[in-house]
Amino acid sequence: MARTVMCDLSKERLSHAPRGVVSYACSVIESVKALRDLSTREGFQAIIDCTGNADAFSAALSLAPPLGKVILLGDTGFPGRQSLSSQMMKKSLSVIGAHEHQNCSELTSSAIDELFFELVLRGAMDLDGLVTHRFAPERYADAYALATDRNEGAVGILFDWSDE
Repeated sequence: MARTVMCDLSKERLSHAPRGVVSYACSVIESVKALRDLSTREGFQAIIDCTGNADAFSAALSLAPPLGKVILLGDTGFPGRQSLSSQMMKKSLSVIGAHEHQNCSELTSSAIDELFFELVLRGAMDLDGLVTHRFAPERYADAYALATDRNEGAVGILFDWSDE
């Protein structure tokens, strides 16, 4: 049975999780025991770390099952602080770095952007509730401050040019 689990320090962000997602209002590091119990013997098929916290990487490695995948989505800002553990070799884990500037064959950033907006326009991707803050373009400094302060209430920030 496939299971999706989301951990976040913000209950506000957790409230945006889709129905059926198991959520924990704490850090991945604090919830490792609960996640290990939840994952049963097989573990999770993939662990996706998008926390920006370098310590979460070792927790992700410990939760991954043998031959599992740990996906680093984005960047901690200090990737040198993330380090491999013996879990990597013992379990034959795959670590995959994902960042928006990667291009390979047909899967270019432009092609991904085009597909994303096509899915949104067709209604195949529901974004309702993901935009929590709207800013006029000239308030870019306020939007950036909100994003970098990791405000718990900020899930998605939208620049609205409609009045331009």
